Amino acid sequence: MPSPDPDDSARFPVVRAGGRSDGARLLFAVHGYARDPWAVLQLAELVDPAGRFAHVAPRGPHPGGSGSSFYRVDFATRTLDEASFAAALAALGRTFDAVCTEGGFDPSAAVLFGFSQGAGLALALAFGRSDRPPPAAVVALSGPLHPDHRVDWDDGRARGVHLFLAHGDADPIFEPAQRRAAAARFGRGGAHLTERTYPFAHEVSAEELSEVREWLAER
Repeated sequence: MPSPDPDDSARFPVVRAGGRSDGARLLFAVHGYARDPWAVLQLAELVDPAGRFAHVAPRGPHPGGSGSSFYRVDFATRTLDEASFAAALAALGRTFDAVCTEGGFDPSAAVLFGFSQGAGLALALAFGRSDRPPPAAVVALSGPLHPDHRVDWDDGRARGVHLFLAHGDADPIFEPAQRRAAAARFGRGGAHLTERTYPFAHEVSAEELSEVREWLAER
């Protein structure tokens, strides 16, 4: 497994928008490749229109398409840079911890939310080996399940966590088999699992967001 960046204090800048500013539970939203915090915060507002959660989103440090990326990606070879992924996951954990500490949020009551690249990172942050408690819930939309050599998975962290996994059935970026593998893995680990498949490619839809909104309202 690649070593994280030697700068073990690095964190990502964050944007807060919508939701309550103090005393609320945290919805930590992780954007996808070629996106930015404002894009994923728009999704957060759509799934939490009543503002029950404080919405906070980090920004990836690398350029990616028309936006940002948390780690370096080579689309010509469909590979990612392992060292930058390890650094990103470590920095994301530090960022989440700092947001919780500085905002007074209980990490075990938090919801992790991500689309695409952000969904894979949200799963890794939730269920990778860590001293922090698992979150209350995870929403992972159209994302990858990273292999064991990349993430030190601790499947037991999934026990009792509410997990919403969704994917387009024609996704050319991350195949639907990734969702099925994640569902099998974390279902065995004891997650309270909700799975959805939609008739689209690598995107989100009004129907999908409506279902996430109803699901989140019960958490």
